[in-house]
Amino acid sequence: MKKMRSLACAVLSCEDEIEEQIEFIQQSVTQLLKARHVLKCSYVYGYYLEQTGYKKPIFEFMQVLIMSPLSNS
Repeated sequence: MKKMRSLACAVLSCEDEIEEQIEFIQQSVTQLLKARHVLKCSYVYGYYLEQTGYKKPIFEFMQVLIMSPLSNS
């Protein structure tokens, strides 16, 4: 947190902006960690889906859609 604040102070001049930016970054990191956790748990769910039918291909397609933005971060 201190390192994040010192980096923000170097870039921004207004203290209010710094606090808003730090809060935004913290919320973003929290959301990213939650998304990665859900993705990890979804692999187990996908493993036990029935091979027949359309559910597994759709599920795997949705996993790829979720995985692509998360892998870039």
